[in-house]
Amino acid sequence: MIYYDQEFGEVEVIFSRRKSISIGIKVDSSQVVIKSGIKLTKSEVVDLITRHRDWLRKKMAKINRSAEYKHTFTLGDNFMYLGRSYPLIEGERAIFSGVAFEVTNLQDTAQVKLELERIYRELARNYLGCHLKFTANKFKISYNQMRITSASTRWGSCTSKGNINFPWNLIMCPEELVDYVVCHELAHRLQMNHSAEFWREVERMCPNYRVFRKLLKLNSLLYANF
Repeated sequence: MIYYDQEFGEVEVIFSRRKSISIGIKVDSSQVVIKSGIKLTKSEVVDLITRHRDWLRKKMAKINRSAEYKHTFTLGDNFMYLGRSYPLIEGERAIFSGVAFEVTNLQDTAQVKLELERIYRELARNYLGCHLKFTANKFKISYNQMRITSASTRWGSCTSKGNINFPWNLIMCPEELVDYVVCHELAHRLQMNHSAEFWREVERMCPNYRVFRKLLKLNSLLYANF
């Protein structure tokens, strides 16, 4: 069943074996989709869209922003390092030269992605390792070890054993945002929660954390869309 909405265009209504009704957006086509286990009348579809219109608008805007930041992994594409943009070029070996990201074969997209991730992981390991150690010593906070991960849903984590993990793409963020994330995870060494006491520890180490936390959320697609 296809319903036409003045704002979202064609809305696809799919009937399937399910007990609930869901509404979402296809990432590839930006089409609103409703899935239901029961037949829906036109008025029920209209009501469902009306009740979720604000959420759908926000979701649609996020998908559109993600498309804007999507990489082509070809000559002329740009990649972030500590908040600054650098061009992608072809070179004899895969490195970050300080002025550009160099890969060995721009004709092979899969290889470009692999080489870029390797470059980023090395940059993250070096920079974050030094910054974490410096900040921990400054505030006299201990930790076990640091790991660079492929996590895509969080900017950092701290385990009960004292291990601190950062995703490699954190190194794309500006230094002040990286500093906030480092302080955030070190604060978990003192408070393994997100209580008021925890946020006081974060503020002690990073007084402007509220600003940086908001900026990280607002610009997450710019630093995580790989």
